[in-house]
Amino acid sequence: MATTTSTKSRPRQRRTSSTSRQTGEQRAASSGTSAQTSGMTLNLPFVTARFHAPDMHLPSRQDVTAAASSAAETVRAQLPSRGQAVFYGALGLGAALSMIEWPVALAIGVGNALIEREMHEHKHNGSSSG
Repeated sequence: MATTTSTKSRPRQRRTSSTSRQTGEQRAASSGTSAQTSGMTLNLPFVTARFHAPDMHLPSRQDVTAAASSAAETVRAQLPSRGQAVFYGALGLGAALSMIEWPVALAIGVGNALIEREMHEHKHNGSSSG
């Protein structure tokens, strides 16, 4: 006759070492750094998350004014003169009203822009020969 023996399984007990686990705040306190920094520390089972407020620099009013002035000067330097703007407007209007075909208007506009740019460069470089 066979006898059966029942063995009750005991839950394993976790062995703890002589040094206990430290939380992030305890580590910070023991390392000499302040645990009370701006932000929040969240201790989770396998990770410690630290959330800090961003260090932001807001520009002064003079910085904003100088940047806006510089941007405006850059835009003004790239804009065509009043006469050129009227010419390009009339060219676009003629293409929109089908007085001339749009590829022809585009070719005239690009050609005119290239000639104006070349004349502007020669005027500023002081060379008159081509």
